[in-house]
Amino acid sequence: MRDNLKDIKDISNYLASTPSATHWSRIGVRRRAGILFPLFSLNTEANLGIGEFADLNLLAEWCSLTGHSIIQLLPLNDSGSSNVPYSAISAFALNPIHLSCSAMDGYEENEGLTVRIERIKLVCRSTKRVDYGYIFREKMSLYEDIYLLFREKERGNLSDSFDKYCLDNRDWLDDYGLYMALREEYRGERWEKWPREYKEYENNSLEVFREGHGERINFYSYLQWQTEKQFLAAHNYAASKNVLICGDLPFLVARDSADVWSRQSLFHLDRSAGAPPDQFSELGQKWGFPTINREIDFQSGHDWHKKRLKQAEKFYDIYRIDHALGLYRIYSVMVDEPDARYGWFDPADESTWEKQGEYMMKMMLETSHMLPVAEDLGMVPDCVRPNLKSLGIPRTIVDRWERNYRGDYNYVAPSETEAIAAHYLSTHDTETVWEWWKNSESDRQDMYEAVSGDGFPPRVLDDELHEAILERCYRSNALWAINLPQDIFSGKIFSEKPELHRINIPSLISDSNWSYRFPITLDDLVSDKDAYIKGENRRIRKLIEDSGRI
Repeated sequence: MRDNLKDIKDISNYLASTPSATHWSRIGVRRRAGILFPLFSLNTEANLGIGEFADLNLLAEWCSLTGHSIIQLLPLNDSGSSNVPYSAISAFALNPIHLSCSAMDGYEENEGLTVRIERIKLVCRSTKRVDYGYIFREKMSLYEDIYLLFREKERGNLSDSFDKYCLDNRDWLDDYGLYMALREEYRGERWEKWPREYKEYENNSLEVFREGHGERINFYSYLQWQTEKQFLAAHNYAASKNVLICGDLPFLVARDSADVWSRQSLFHLDRSAGAPPDQFSELGQKWGFPTINREIDFQSGHDWHKKRLKQAEKFYDIYRIDHALGLYRIYSVMVDEPDARYGWFDPADESTWEKQGEYMMKMMLETSHMLPVAEDLGMVPDCVRPNLKSLGIPRTIVDRWERNYRGDYNYVAPSETEAIAAHYLSTHDTETVWEWWKNSESDRQDMYEAVSGDGFPPRVLDDELHEAILERCYRSNALWAINLPQDIFSGKIFSEKPELHRINIPSLISDSNWSYRFPITLDDLVSDKDAYIKGENRRIRKLIEDSGRI
């Protein structure tokens, strides 16, 4: 679909006529550059081997230095002991693993805590990747002791601000705290394996358990209070630097989650969401997440969706709608099927998909002031992209997949890219641009012709070609150009073994997934002392300036 919106005034006038007009007016319609940086990947001198909310302050400073005005994050929902950010055990709770111990209410410098913190730092600095399991165990142990210090300081009572937080968030926090206490009681066993009186949410026995485990429930509520305080502080600091925060809301939650346990009728427990067989997977994909019971969802007035959006808008200015196609239709598979070959689309009637998706998108726009960005994986029903444009909702564009599929199959020229879009070279689920160039011979040839004319491209991407590809993305007609940090830096660090810099390989169970830690500390990026870093910061800012994104 070609876009006749080129001039920023024309784009602004068009967006002012769409249902998302107030959302755009809140953040401003202008060309922006953004950075897609998973919080867990942030590397600082202060953190304990995994990115922490406070680290976003340094990232916002670097963004201000280089001209970026959007920080896009991956989901930050609590995922328990799992490092998969899209497998949330709560659609509301934040992941406490990202807390900074020294900023927690109750923390005090004492020999015991200081020695333990320094030991964790020492262990984590010995590895180049995030050791999620080790960090999760060690930090949870630290949190236990800091919570006890907090209780001692309050002389056994809880503070007024904590009480207020619990009261303001009781709609989801009460169930989450109870779920976490039960999960702990049964050593992490999924809720479907709990005794009957506890796995059935509407049961008087739960109140008895709640009364007997109030201290554990308070502990998990305390952690959520701290995550909110620290994330809000980071968001406010980013705002002071004129940097927007873009969140990522998982489309569905894990089967073993507080949401599914406490709202069992809202989910089809006999079904799994997924994707049909395609050229990438002959068996299709079966994700394991139960699908939404649309009838119950409509009857409730979309209460769950609305509440999670209101919770998210505390922290984000923009949010990515994970698997946006699921709002139009969702591919469902029975849970007892071994793979996804025999699934079906819900709703089954394709003629209803556009109406269904538009209705849900409008509901989301009406519920929250955050501007949504719809994930677009390329293979979508014809109705989706025009529908998103009519709503004023930007879609994601991944550069390597943006071709003239109904024409000459060449890459879409930057000047012809849709305006209401976010343009990426890579995503968290793809190869970086360095690895893609190395592994994709036909794509490499076509991209070389797009940026350099005729001839044969080198097997290894050099800095000159990398600069041309990056410049091509920034020159895109799309309002936003958002890239991974490993895609925008030159090849000194990222080109030799590019596979080491990938974030995730879908459908592959591997320790390398979701454990990427950026090799340069944010402290060094911001200090601008190293000659290489200083040169890179200036080069990046010039690219962004020259493309009119500052």
